[in-house]
Amino acid sequence: LNIRLLHTGDKFEDEEQYLEASLLFSMVLPLEVLLSSVEERLISNEEKAFSNRSYGLNDKNIVNSINDLRAKRIELLDAPKYSANLHWRQARVLELMNRKYEAFFAYMRLIEEYSDHKQIEQFHYATFIQSIECEYFQEAVTLGEKYLLDPSYILYEKPIAIHMAGLYSRFGEVEKLSQLADSFLHRFPFDRVAAQVCHFLGQALFTKGMVDRIVNDFPTWTAEYPDGAFVDSVYYWLGMANLFKGNFQSALGEFDSLLQAHPGSVYVKEAEFRRGVAFFGMSEYNLSREVFEGWLAQAYEHPLLPEAHVFMGDLDAIEANIQSALENYRLVESYGGSLSLIEHSYFESSSLLVANKRYLEHEILLKKFIDKYPNSKLCSEAILRIAEGAFERGNLGQGFEYLKEGIERFGDESDSDHIDMLMDTWWEIDSSIRKGNLATNAFIKRLLGDEEFRAKMLYNRIEQIRYFDNNPNLQLGLKELLTQRHPLYKALSKNTSQDSIARPGSTLSIEDFPSLIAVSESLAIQYSKLPKLNAEDSFRAMHDRAIERNKKTLGMRLLRVLNIYAAEPVDPNIFDSNIDEIASPATLAWIAEIESCSYPERSIERLLKLVTKYPQNPAAGDALFLLGQLEFNRSNYDNSEKYYARVLEEYFENDVAPRAAIARGDALCEANRYQEAITAYSLVLNQRNWRGEIWAEATYKIGHCFVLNQDYAKAQGLFERTYLGFSGYLNWAGQAALASGKLLEDLEDKESAQRTYSFFINLPHAKDSPHYEEVLLRIATLLDNYENIQSI
Repeated sequence: LNIRLLHTGDKFEDEEQYLEASLLFSMVLPLEVLLSSVEERLISNEEKAFSNRSYGLNDKNIVNSINDLRAKRIELLDAPKYSANLHWRQARVLELMNRKYEAFFAYMRLIEEYSDHKQIEQFHYATFIQSIECEYFQEAVTLGEKYLLDPSYILYEKPIAIHMAGLYSRFGEVEKLSQLADSFLHRFPFDRVAAQVCHFLGQALFTKGMVDRIVNDFPTWTAEYPDGAFVDSVYYWLGMANLFKGNFQSALGEFDSLLQAHPGSVYVKEAEFRRGVAFFGMSEYNLSREVFEGWLAQAYEHPLLPEAHVFMGDLDAIEANIQSALENYRLVESYGGSLSLIEHSYFESSSLLVANKRYLEHEILLKKFIDKYPNSKLCSEAILRIAEGAFERGNLGQGFEYLKEGIERFGDESDSDHIDMLMDTWWEIDSSIRKGNLATNAFIKRLLGDEEFRAKMLYNRIEQIRYFDNNPNLQLGLKELLTQRHPLYKALSKNTSQDSIARPGSTLSIEDFPSLIAVSESLAIQYSKLPKLNAEDSFRAMHDRAIERNKKTLGMRLLRVLNIYAAEPVDPNIFDSNIDEIASPATLAWIAEIESCSYPERSIERLLKLVTKYPQNPAAGDALFLLGQLEFNRSNYDNSEKYYARVLEEYFENDVAPRAAIARGDALCEANRYQEAITAYSLVLNQRNWRGEIWAEATYKIGHCFVLNQDYAKAQGLFERTYLGFSGYLNWAGQAALASGKLLEDLEDKESAQRTYSFFINLPHAKDSPHYEEVLLRIATLLDNYENIQSI
């Protein structure tokens, strides 16, 4: 009956009547159940017969029953075993009915209960595949590894190896995947299994950024098996690795080799596409466009279509084909590109629109992005760009409204990176306009009312430059009004003596100078568009509301701004243990700086976590810079230098990079690594956009390194270059003059030393230098007459 039920269930299964098949299979009694029933009855009857014999009784019915049951037991033991097949059928039908989780556990039962069955490999493979179907990936890894470790299992090792390669790649198990690939590449070099595991290994290494291993290891396999089934995969991943490393010519060679040697490869479309990427990296834009246009003409519904339109948009942007670029960027979203590609497209479109002063389209575009992708980390940057566009058009009130909206909407999300920049922008623009209004009006009043001051601004270029450098809040463009070619200069000079002596009645009226009236009116209009509350009051109000509503991340961000810009006192003990979970990266860097004096170890630990967790965030550069300072303060100069070097290597565009370059030189100098320090300081001088006081500092410190290295001739040249070429930076000019003079004194050249000191003393505003008195003292010492200091 059981056998007939099995056969009938098989017929229902063949006819895809899975429910009926399942019901029939559930009615089948396994042999173990039948045998157990017979054995239980046999034991019961034998116990009765034994009891009867003890009383001298002999029940023939019991004896006959015992004999029948023994015969039945022997018959069952000799019967064909179908229990495992029954459980296999039950598991298979559950799988066909899409009851995948029940099927998985049914297959697991087969492995556990029938480990000696002749079809155990098949049971194992089915269970492994079903675990992947159920997304029980860890169980799948365990099952797969157990199968591959058994040397007697060979029937399904290739498909299991391919799946295991995919699982290892998913979990980033590079070393296990590498061992698997090495084994199967050498055992089956001409089988597609070798190509599959090679692909997964290349993908895992590329994803992890371990491209050097691809470049170093993969060519050895092709050298060993030049006709292997995996060679096209090697070419492809070598090309991708070289793209990653920026070796575009080498990458192009690998992709060309793949296309020539393996025209039927599954990588052909990808390789053709990557050729365009390589040409783009080589700045061969015409060739890149030719490749992408040809590829797009033949690629339909290919996964790389969105990325292709990104490159086409970039090429159009380079060639100033604005409308074509905008259309290509729009298609990235239409073809279902990833969020990162969509973000790139929106923000590149934004830059093009702003560059062409298409502000309304720019605003509509970024508002659309915010509405469609509210969970993107770049929403805060989108708001910042919208606000900056409003500021650029002169719509200050609207710009501040956008900033406020962004802060309130995204400020409590710790991963909204640009919120801190929104806050900084608000404060800086608001403060700049308010201070600029006061400073510029005061300047105009003094310019018109003080003839001596007016003469300096008109006729003394050095004094003018110095004044504007010391008053950065003055309105932009004001300096250009005082150049000789401007009408205002001519009008003012008619009423200004060049002898710099104020005369009676020399006060001028603003009504006579339209240019100054325009500046004053422009300031008044700007000022009227500012929020009623200044930045400090606005941020205090927002901070109080955030605390009231328990928005801890936002509250901490606002406290950071108030501390940095308004000197709000902050106790380092207020930060509890879970602050790392709620604070933004910029806030964490600020907290670490607050803690650095009282709790340097805690500060270092916090900074290291920040750098590890948010390596792409600009705050990571600030964190590395602060780590360098903390290690320097603890006299760990080698560690300090490494942190500063990382700032320069990974965050060169960060605002702290110039100071990091100087600080790296300082750390190397303190570590007695003078030649390396000179190289570090020289980096500063090689950056033209860093020109300014930091050049004076770097030049002086290079000279100082030469002194420590006992190369006095070179040191003297650097010191002279500092106080002669950078005389406007009185701190470094003073230090350089002192250092140069002392070297000359050591050479007994007192006359040259005195000339050096005198040059510095006679510089305009030399008295403002912190080294002025010391230089005077050196001159007096040389003259051996302290009473002559005043006359000097």
